[in-house]
Amino acid sequence: MAEEKAVSRQLAYQRRKKAEGRCASCGNRKLKHSDSSCGPCLLRRRKCAREKMGHSAWTPGAAGRKPIRVKGGGG
Repeated sequence: MAEEKAVSRQLAYQRRKKAEGRCASCGNRKLKHSDSSCGPCLLRRRKCAREKMGHSAWTPGAAGRKPIRVKGGGG
Protein backbone atom coordinates (compact mmCIF):
# COMPACT_ATOMS: atom_id res chain seq x y z
CA MET A 1 0.00 0.00 0.00
CA ALA A 2 1.42 3.40 -0.94
CA GLU A 3 1.87 5.95 1.80
CA GLU A 4 0.09 9.25 1.33
CA LYS A 5 2.32 12.32 1.49
CA ALA A 6 1.47 15.12 3.88
CA VAL A 7 0.15 18.17 2.03
CA SER A 8 1.68 21.54 2.89
CA ARG A 9 -0.53 24.38 4.09
CA GLN A 10 0.23 26.35 0.94
CA LEU A 11 -0.81 23.51 -1.37
CA ALA A 12 -3.94 22.85 0.70
CA TYR A 13 -4.85 26.57 0.47
CA GLN A 14 -4.31 26.57 -3.31
CA ARG A 15 -6.41 23.45 -3.79
CA ARG A 16 -9.21 24.88 -1.64
CA LYS A 17 -9.27 28.17 -3.59
CA LYS A 18 -9.16 26.30 -6.91
CA ALA A 19 -12.16 24.20 -5.81
CA GLU A 20 -14.03 27.44 -4.95
CA GLY A 21 -13.30 28.78 -8.44
CA ARG A 22 -10.92 31.48 -7.22
CA CYS A 23 -7.35 32.42 -8.05
CA ALA A 24 -4.91 29.95 -6.47
CA SER A 25 -2.30 32.68 -5.90
CA CYS A 26 -4.25 35.54 -4.34
CA GLY A 27 -7.62 33.88 -3.69
CA ASN A 28 -9.47 37.11 -4.40
CA ARG A 29 -10.68 36.98 -7.97
CA LYS A 30 -13.30 34.61 -9.33
CA LEU A 31 -12.13 32.72 -12.41
CA LYS A 32 -14.37 32.25 -15.44
CA HIS A 33 -12.58 29.23 -16.88
CA SER A 34 -10.36 26.45 -15.59
CA ASP A 35 -7.32 28.72 -15.15
CA SER A 36 -5.38 28.37 -11.93
CA SER A 37 -4.54 32.07 -11.59
CA CYS A 38 -6.06 35.43 -12.47
CA GLY A 39 -4.57 37.80 -15.05
CA PRO A 40 -2.60 40.07 -12.68
CA CYS A 41 -1.11 37.07 -10.86
CA LEU A 42 -0.06 35.46 -14.15
CA LEU A 43 1.60 38.69 -15.29
CA ARG A 44 3.41 39.02 -11.96
CA ARG A 45 4.61 35.41 -12.16
CA ARG A 46 5.86 35.90 -15.73
CA LYS A 47 7.66 39.12 -14.81
CA CYS A 48 9.42 37.44 -11.88
CA ALA A 49 10.40 34.49 -14.07
CA ARG A 50 11.85 36.85 -16.71
CA GLU A 51 13.88 38.70 -14.08
CA LYS A 52 15.11 35.45 -12.54
CA MET A 53 16.21 34.01 -15.89
CA GLY A 54 17.61 37.31 -17.18
CA HIS A 55 15.23 37.70 -20.13
CA SER A 56 13.63 40.94 -21.21
CA ALA A 57 9.99 41.46 -22.08
CA TRP A 58 8.89 41.31 -25.71
CA THR A 59 8.94 44.63 -27.54
CA PRO A 60 7.45 45.57 -30.92
CA GLY A 61 9.95 44.96 -33.72
CA ALA A 62 11.74 42.24 -31.78
CA ALA A 63 12.11 38.66 -32.95
CA GLY A 64 9.40 36.18 -32.10
CA ARG A 65 5.67 36.34 -31.96
CA LYS A 66 3.62 38.81 -29.98
CA PRO A 67 2.72 37.55 -26.48
CA ILE A 68 -0.84 36.52 -25.69
CA ARG A 69 -2.77 39.22 -23.84
CA VAL A 70 -4.19 38.27 -20.48
CA LYS A 71 -7.57 39.74 -19.56
CA GLY A 72 -7.58 41.81 -16.40
CA GLY A 73 -3.84 42.29 -16.35
CA GLY A 74 -3.36 45.17 -18.73
CA GLY A 75 -0.41 43.37 -20.36
